[in-house]
Amino acid sequence: MATTLLNSEYIFTKDYTDKSNRKCKATIKLIVDYASGTFSVLPYNMGKKEFGFISSSKHNIEMWKTVIQLIEEAMTYGESLLNPPVTIDDVISNINIIE
Repeated sequence: MATTLLNSEYIFTKDYTDKSNRKCKATIKLIVDYASGTFSVLPYNMGKKEFGFISSSKHNIEMWKTVIQLIEEAMTYGESLLNPPVTIDDVISNINIIE
């Protein structure tokens, strides 16, 4: 019997302070699809499938700055999962010795 990991979901959170000096938390979700070699970064609230910054969102500027940081962190992590760095052991294991 073989087991294959098809998808993984990760939650990224980061604290920030809003305009009113309240402690808040931004949260996003990373979904990694190993079968297709892709990943998605989505809002973690209310089943939304996209981020929607509009000019009236300016009152939440600290939230948006934090969300952008989280998106960058999630993208970097997703990329590292799909394209792990090559190690010296990987190189050695792929060397063919010709006699």
